[in-house]
Amino acid sequence: MKKALFILFFLSMTSLSVCAQQKHSAINFQQKLKWEEIKKKAKQENKFIFLDFNTSWCVPCRRMEAEIFTQDSVAEYLNKNFISSSYRCDTSANDVIEIRDRYPDALNIIKELNIQGYPTYAILSPDGVLVHKVIGYMRADVFIDELKMGLNPQTQYLTFVKEFNKGNRGELFLLKLVNASERVNDYVKVPDYINNYLKTQKKLLTKKNIEFIARATNKSSDIGFRILTNYPDQVDQVIGINRCAEIVSRIVFSEIAIKFLRVNGKTEYRPAAMMVIYSGEIQKKVNWAALKKRLDHDYPRFSSTIMDYSKFSYYSWTKDWTNLAKIITHQLYKRKFTYRFIENATQSIINGCDDKMILNEALKWYNSKDIPEDPYSFWTKSDLLFKLGRIDDAISELDLHRSEDDEHKNEQIESAIKKMRDGKSRWTS
Repeated sequence: MKKALFILFFLSMTSLSVCAQQKHSAINFQQKLKWEEIKKKAKQENKFIFLDFNTSWCVPCRRMEAEIFTQDSVAEYLNKNFISSSYRCDTSANDVIEIRDRYPDALNIIKELNIQGYPTYAILSPDGVLVHKVIGYMRADVFIDELKMGLNPQTQYLTFVKEFNKGNRGELFLLKLVNASERVNDYVKVPDYINNYLKTQKKLLTKKNIEFIARATNKSSDIGFRILTNYPDQVDQVIGINRCAEIVSRIVFSEIAIKFLRVNGKTEYRPAAMMVIYSGEIQKKVNWAALKKRLDHDYPRFSSTIMDYSKFSYYSWTKDWTNLAKIITHQLYKRKFTYRFIENATQSIINGCDDKMILNEALKWYNSKDIPEDPYSFWTKSDLLFKLGRIDDAISELDLHRSEDDEHKNEQIESAIKKMRDGKSRWTS
């Protein structure tokens, strides 16, 4: 059975495409101690345990190591209040012996603490009980605030989670839980908490609730789906033009259209890994008329957009770049686009197509006044120029977007330019 992986939230990942240089941290990581020894030491010294879970391919992990762990305020707070240890959660032939020796511990702790994304920072009590989790990159001051919350039973994230698991569904409690889960970037559970909160609301068409609906509606059975399909204009006024249709299209595609495009097609969403897996052998010939008839009947207002979404996916899988490009050009002409849709299409073309006619067609999209503005589109435009062999133009596009107050962005741009001057794409390791 063939499987296709589609990486989600691509825009956020493209903004982190170049790893920061690792620097030595002043944090006293106990890398020579086994897991049982760490727990014993924490209990003896009556200190909480801080665990850093990372991988070699995780850019936010490298940024935390290079930009946050090296700051004196962070190191001092961790060393004073915690027994700290760091675990690499993938393996490499180039791993040093110190990392290899910790493979068994890393594997066991990942399972024990249910670590699903990276970087994850776990805080355990002196007795070795998990009380708090923080996920992702954050500023030093925010990170220290999270460490402080992890020491306080009243603010520990797992305190909220336990209360939820016991059955607390009070409106105010659920709102606090949503805020806490978003604060620690628990993107796996956030939709569940939001949907439970929305069930307590008598008025769903408020600005805050519409924003919640847009973030948490992943299935037609979710409470917000009815709002998306019945009130698209009101939703778009809050979250952006055509965004409602995009969300509905993604959901209907995963539940209905996938069965027309793949034999016994199924969709599996893995939020921890930021991906969707589509399974089932790709149909050699799709009955587009039958799909359109079904969509016209069930979702007449969104049928056209869902068809475009379905054809985009199918042509990406079958590498039919000519028809894929026609869809995007049609969307621009009809003003039915969203930035995310165009970005995904362009990246598919860059990664799989060598036809300069198609690549130049994609470049026209980025020169169009109609394309939605986005702070990361210059990366994709530069990638297109590079693939077309216009290296000087690709470098100029990056140069134009240097920032006076974003050192990390400038480092990314400088690294990408250096690779391009060597004749390599910015994705080359």
